[in-house]
Amino acid sequence: AAVNETVQQSKKYGGIRSSSFVNGVLRTVDRNRSSITLGEDGIRYPGEKKSRAKDPHNLGIRYSHPEWMIHRYLDQFGVEQTKKILEGNNRVAPTIFRINTLKCSPKDFLDRFQQWFDRKIQGKDRRGKKEGQYRVIQFPQIPEAVLVSPGIPLSGTDFVQKGEIYIQDLSTIIGVTLVQPKPGTDVLDLCAGRGGKSTLFAQFGKDQHRI
Repeated sequence: AAVNETVQQSKKYGGIRSSSFVNGVLRTVDRNRSSITLGEDGIRYPGEKKSRAKDPHNLGIRYSHPEWMIHRYLDQFGVEQTKKILEGNNRVAPTIFRINTLKCSPKDFLDRFQQWFDRKIQGKDRRGKKEGQYRVIQFPQIPEAVLVSPGIPLSGTDFVQKGEIYIQDLSTIIGVTLVQPKPGTDVLDLCAGRGGKSTLFAQFGKDQHRI
């Protein structure tokens, strides 16, 4: 089923020649899957005895990273640290949001949010889950920033719809927090995208900045 779906998508976006090539490659891999192993020391092809654990091409396949990036990591960090970086890049990231303090205080919001969060995960299958896997963590240095475990949908909640929270990467929150100009300051955001940093500037300035 996976091969067929991939071939159909290839035909849709790349045409019949592309789909024929994709079909041939995937069918060949499927037929020979028992002779192609992916162990801790990397991919081994039929009849191959030499480990390819340090091969950038092999690492790129194993961890789904471009080879140029693998080369750069290997040059800077060595094999073991590179593997840790690649593994970290492939982990599902937690969700981070910031509390809109123009609408509610961090404490009042977190009390309500924690109750909602506890109800939300009650129906989740916890078999095989480690204790503490589902988490709500407030950053002590930035009380407006909150981390939530992966897999908890927030985008359609009343918290977002009412503007009480804004889903935002921690790095952009930290950047604005470090600047945090006083209310009434003129702010020129030269790296504006959809407005996450700009609105955080407005929040910290209690809507008194000119942005």
